[in-house]
Amino acid sequence: MYLGLNRLAYSSLFYGLNFDIPHFIPLISYHLMQINVILATPWAKLKRRRLAIRISLSAEPHEHNAFLR
Repeated sequence: MYLGLNRLAYSSLFYGLNFDIPHFIPLISYHLMQINVILATPWAKLKRRRLAIRISLSAEPHEHNAFLR
């Protein structure tokens, strides 16, 4: 869905300009990457914290292995 929106935005942006697909694809992937990083960081922090708490709370070693796998 995001790719579709992005393509719409960029096609309207670059409609008058001469540009080719190989330059266009990295542009989209770069912006997707940026968005993913922005969205992922808080979740990653939360997950890491939960992981740490869960590991510290669980006493049995086999639980560690099952959870980390």
